[in-house]
Amino acid sequence: MISLYDTSDNISNLEENEKKGVSAFRFIIMSIQFLIFGSLLLFFFGAGTYMILSYTMFIDYPNNCYIKVDKDILKGNRETVFKALTSIKNNDSQAYTDICKYVDTISEASCLLGESKSGKLHPIATDGCYIRGTKTIFIKPDSSNTDNAVSLRKEQILKYSVMSKEYWSNSANQ
Repeated sequence: MISLYDTSDNISNLEENEKKGVSAFRFIIMSIQFLIFGSLLLFFFGAGTYMILSYTMFIDYPNNCYIKVDKDILKGNRETVFKALTSIKNNDSQAYTDICKYVDTISEASCLLGESKSGKLHPIATDGCYIRGTKTIFIKPDSSNTDNAVSLRKEQILKYSVMSKEYWSNSANQ
């Protein structure tokens, strides 16, 4: 029976309910803080990863195109390769689709020819090459940053991507 004068049990129940309410409120606040901190951490980690990858790769998410660009440290210029790929993307969509499908690496390095007897490798005087069975294009390193260099890179990429497409389109090679 509840009495108007005997409130000791009611007061203790009220204090317990207040403590439960405060602890639930603290839990909600701490959960929100954790979610905000975790979201910010994930965002900055993702942004940092994207910045690092976009420095060494040509990334085009909408077209599902990811091409690694290896740069010759002394004689190469990665930016001209990026500009050439962007130019191909804007001007020739079919060639760009083929490049994204059949090329995964563009390397600024001299092409090498191996001797069959000694196994020594010798550089070849050419503008680039494609090694059958890979999806890698090698183009001659060029440190210039002119429009002429970009158009030359564009021609090289188109030329060797066609070779890669021809190899991988053959049903016996898949």
